[in-house]
Amino acid sequence: LMDAALAPHWLVERLEADARRQARDLLIAESAVHADSRLVGRSLRTAGLRDVAVIGLNPTLPLAAPDQYSATDAVLGDGDILLVMGTEAAIQRLAADEGLLLLAGVEE
Repeated sequence: LMDAALAPHWLVERLEADARRQARDLLIAESAVHADSRLVGRSLRTAGLRDVAVIGLNPTLPLAAPDQYSATDAVLGDGDILLVMGTEAAIQRLAADEGLLLLAGVEE
């Protein structure tokens, strides 16, 4: 479900404005949800992520009834891949705080 509609438009605009104000670049990074992550069993909607936008989700298991649910309601599990947008510092903080493995886009 690599779909920019996962992150609301207002959030992407806010991140862009904040990055411009701080003279920082916005990056896009791939990260994997680890079994020990606090995100396992939570949805993107309820995860409480800050300072980043999830613009893509590649779940390891197929979503149940994908026509009936928004991808933001999908329950995250071990091995799910998130495509996140944010500053380098925000993405690194997300990975450290949430137990995510950065795969590409940002140096650890």
